[in-house]
Amino acid sequence: MGLHRWLLPFTYGLNMRAIAEVMRVADAAGATLVAVALIGIPSRSGNRGVCLEHIQQTQDFLEAVHTKALRLGLSVERHGVVTHNVGASHKILISELHCDAIVLVSRKGEEIFLEAQQFTQVLDSPPAPLVLIRLPEVAGRQSLGKRLMSWLWQFGGGQDGIGESISEQEEPLWIRMEEHQRR
Repeated sequence: MGLHRWLLPFTYGLNMRAIAEVMRVADAAGATLVAVALIGIPSRSGNRGVCLEHIQQTQDFLEAVHTKALRLGLSVERHGVVTHNVGASHKILISELHCDAIVLVSRKGEEIFLEAQQFTQVLDSPPAPLVLIRLPEVAGRQSLGKRLMSWLWQFGGGQDGIGESISEQEEPLWIRMEEHQRR
């Protein structure tokens, strides 16, 4: 079995839970994670350049990956790349860094590691095989309340149809997953 090298591109949306999940999957597959922070330079001459906050976020990403990998004893590489064309960079990076797959992470309603346009571009025209990781939705207070009311109704605590109406409003999880896969 050959060694796998997975490209993990980053431009936006630092998420520690996503980093941990990517590392868990890479570890299970015996893959080396190649984390690349892409800093896009605006192509218009009138723009001032790269925002300092963006540079800081990419550095935070690389440091978070490094720290998490050290704790877990995983093999990672970290790279920072400045580019005029983030979309075209994925294909070049796959080749230059000798990666055999690209990792994409998603969660409904949230941009993780890539902006929505960049994420869609990679999905539409993948430069290499994809490792797709879908994180579960974060349960908000309202969802927790709905689940509690449903639970109470199910075990005899609901009165006057309250639990019944809440249960009917929620759609099953499998529909959400199926809808995501159609993208």
